Amino acid sequence: MVTGPMMKEKAPYFAKDLDVGDFKASNGWLQSFLWRHNISFGVMSGENGEVKPHVVDEWNGKLPDMCKDYDPKDIFNMDESGLFYRSTVSKSFHVKGETYSGGKLSKERLTVSFCSSMTGEKEPIVVIGKSANPRCFQKVPASSLPVHYYHNKKAWMTGSIFEDWLKKFDRKMTRQGCRVLMFLDNAPSHPKLSLKNVTLQFLPLNTTSKSQPMDQGIIQAVKLKYRRRQLQHIFANMTRHNLLSGSELLKQISVLDVIYWVNRAWDQVETDTIVKCFAAAEFLKPGPVALQPEQPDADDEDDDEDYEEDDVPLQVIRLSMDLFGVGFADAGRD
Repeated sequence: MVTGPMMKEKAPYFAKDLDVGDFKASNGWLQSFLWRHNISFGVMSGENGEVKPHVVDEWNGKLPDMCKDYDPKDIFNMDESGLFYRSTVSKSFHVKGETYSGGKLSKERLTVSFCSSMTGEKEPIVVIGKSANPRCFQKVPASSLPVHYYHNKKAWMTGSIFEDWLKKFDRKMTRQGCRVLMFLDNAPSHPKLSLKNVTLQFLPLNTTSKSQPMDQGIIQAVKLKYRRRQLQHIFANMTRHNLLSGSELLKQISVLDVIYWVNRAWDQVETDTIVKCFAAAEFLKPGPVALQPEQPDADDEDDDEDYEEDDVPLQVIRLSMDLFGVGFADAGRD
């Protein structure tokens, strides 16, 4: 498969070989190159029910009353998502009109769960794998990891895992003297529990794409940042080990690599992104919050170009363009 970041990563090497000076593999260059050569971006061959607008509107009308007794910093959303951690994307650039296919995509999957407040306070992420003690954990005990690590045969969120994590969260809020309202979707793995300092509020069925803050761009932002690190790792090692292909290097990515990469990606999601995603889900808009500056990434570059898509934070759109060479809505999703 061929993606935008792959082309931008390799273009300077070709420019150097061709003695092309002052070359910059920008998004503008990429778009012009694709247009000149008639190249498009598409899915290689190889959750949501229908959203009812009136249900969403009715829910949005009830939100202010649900939230009125809670400070914005005490209103949380939690959701999990699958991460096919040894795959890149399911889309590739190809010449228009030609059929194409890629190699077999890796199905190795982890479940990653994210939780934050509507003012941007982030809880440590939950990672669910298949093995209790992966080989890569030999020198790093699970208790020292920066995430909550769980396991089961299918690497899925289960009711017991959710209950264990939620009770830990409730004890933490109790110690801090916080009374919290937690919004969740109606997944079978999210049982209804009675807790001391955390009240659960479940979203209506088939509305998460509109009503769940995590689905308005927060999880996608984490995945895009993770993919950036994954691709940087592949290219760096392809340079060092010329005999190894990208697919061979993907197979060498360990669960421990993923944990550190996705944790770093979560750390880099800005407060502003989270606040805007809660607002996009029609939650009460909090007062001014102190925005956390994004931690710099040595490989990040500022682009002069502006990319606009409705209801999606600009940071997410720019990252999607940089990583995939396409807008947020067209970027590959797990």
